[in-house]
Amino acid sequence: MKKLTSLIALVALITLTSFISLSSAEGKPNETKSIESTSVACTHGQCTAIAASTGKTCKHCVSNEGDLYCWQHK
Repeated sequence: MKKLTSLIALVALITLTSFISLSSAEGKPNETKSIESTSVACTHGQCTAIAASTGKTCKHCVSNEGDLYCWQHK
């Protein structure tokens, strides 16, 4: 009888824990992607394009002074 009570308590605990983790995951608002600043030694500056998949800035250098994007993002 003790084993049955312990088993029921364990199943109830696991069930409640799974519901708590699901509800906390659903309650989080969509997080905005942060832009990480990376320092690259570029003569005319670094490309300011942001990757849609990772949210990180491009690490390529621009070709001419005053350009905002590298050759891949023009």
